[in-house]
Amino acid sequence: MHLNDVTPMLQARSLEETVGFYTQSLGFSLEGTWPAEGPKVWCSLRAGRASLMFVQADGTTEPSLTGSLYFYPPDLDALWQNLKGRVDGASVAWEPATMEHGMREFGIRDCNGYLLIFGQDA
Repeated sequence: MHLNDVTPMLQARSLEETVGFYTQSLGFSLEGTWPAEGPKVWCSLRAGRASLMFVQADGTTEPSLTGSLYFYPPDLDALWQNLKGRVDGASVAWEPATMEHGMREFGIRDCNGYLLIFGQDA
């Protein structure tokens, strides 16, 4: 089997807030929304080769993810300097640090509580 890409599709507490967080705080581009008319229930976001999709949660369950989303920026420390003052709606899980496993990483939680880890080889 050959696959080109994988794009996580995650639930959002508020699709509008999620789009704002990812575009304004993290610098993602909004690639698409659905439906064309009326309240949006789906969106696609991209930053470089990384892409995410979100769907509006139905309100019966809280959005959750047992793992994390791991992003590989070309310059982790430059990204941290750019993001650290703009991550409104998120909480810093940890600031840049070199980990025992040989990666330099930082982590934040987005407006839905998802853990986003940014890392590069130390």
